[in-house]
Amino acid sequence: MSDDIDSFVAMFPGPPGAERRAAREARARHERRTQLTEKQRRRRAVRTTQLNFRCSPEFKERTTRLARRLNRSIADVIEAAIAELENKVEELERANRRDLGRGNG
Repeated sequence: MSDDIDSFVAMFPGPPGAERRAAREARARHERRTQLTEKQRRRRAVRTTQLNFRCSPEFKERTTRLARRLNRSIADVIEAAIAELENKVEELERANRRDLGRGNG
């Protein structure tokens, strides 16, 4: 009888561990993703803050046209433009520090 109980218990590996939990969470993420539209899947980041500002109709048209051309959202285009501007400003600041250093030497 003890052998029967041991073989029955051996059929069940035990409570779910970290591996099974990770697999379950991965499956849940995948299932949530399949419910999204194609446009939602392409979206890079989940945004939690809203930014509003007034702009000229020309600016809105330019950003909309560029976003369509790049097949991205307006928010993605503006984020990319700000990131690029930050890089350029840092480059200019480094160049200015170099030039100031040469003038003193």
